[in-house]
Amino acid sequence: MSIGSMKRKSAGRSPEARVRWALHFVSLDLGRLSDKERLRVAGVLWAWQTGKCFQPIVAPNALEKTQAELRECMKKLSNREAFPIYFPERTWGVFPAPRRVGRRSGFITRQLADVIPPQLVSEAIVFALIDDLNAIGADRLRACPLETDGTPCGVMFLATRNQRYCTPAHAQESAWRAYLARGGEITRKMRRKG
Repeated sequence: MSIGSMKRKSAGRSPEARVRWALHFVSLDLGRLSDKERLRVAGVLWAWQTGKCFQPIVAPNALEKTQAELRECMKKLSNREAFPIYFPERTWGVFPAPRRVGRRSGFITRQLADVIPPQLVSEAIVFALIDDLNAIGADRLRACPLETDGTPCGVMFLATRNQRYCTPAHAQESAWRAYLARGGEITRKMRRKG
């Protein structure tokens, strides 16, 4: 994962782009980011959390906490497990949808009302991730099940169609193992001799 890909000023306009950005964010080594890059990433997270472009105040370890929360949530969801979210005493504001423009209605929005001055709240970012996953199909978030030496690969990815493995190489390795398990190697050798 290159730091350069995290330099974008937004996570993207579509829910899928934001989920892909989050997949990159959870694999990033935050210790290698400069202060300017950390502020840029925090700004992207703030825009994702609130829908507004503004540079938040980044508390010490706020990015690390947010990254850990997102990573754990994505890990649990990709392995079909529940993820508990504990919200400390917080007040949410629910705002009505804006007036209809054209054929589509606006969305009812929610925002933390007690976050002043602006700061990152990892739980709110997890909710934004969940909203985006629901928009693109939550079952597309998967973990690669290929086992090597008894340890699953576990790389999280957004699946397309019936994709089960994170890369074509892992899919091919799984197919080869299944072929060998059915006795495929012996049959092939016997065909050569005959």
